[in-house]
Amino acid sequence: MLAARDRLLTEVRAGIKETGIETVGYGFLRLHVIDMEGPMDLEAGYFTPEPLKMEHPTIRPGSMAAGRYATMTYQNHARRANQALQDWVRDNGLVLDRRTVAEGDAFACRYEAFWTDPAVEPRKTRWTVELSMLLAK
Repeated sequence: MLAARDRLLTEVRAGIKETGIETVGYGFLRLHVIDMEGPMDLEAGYFTPEPLKMEHPTIRPGSMAAGRYATMTYQNHARRANQALQDWVRDNGLVLDRRTVAEGDAFACRYEAFWTDPAVEPRKTRWTVELSMLLAK
């Protein structure tokens, strides 16, 4: 998954750079459907200060779902961070906007935003990552 993330972020960054629009942060990985033992439905992108208006064969503008999110920031230990946030949601009587499908767990919106510049800190274990999961209404 990490190799796919890096490849996709590089491709998307190159496409956005052609538009001249600056990005906010260093990318995100949105996880639509998760199966830790099988294929996953992923989306890689960058936050921008304004909506993109561009034509590209594989890159398209998108948006995150509106609503309340459970969010935490972590470094290293992505699996532990994901479990900790899900435990916090449960322990506080909240519910994630997710459902079980044949392919795994489908989330209305779950993403990891990368706030560390990889050119400054190439070690991914030292990146600051924001993990966010949309809560059910």
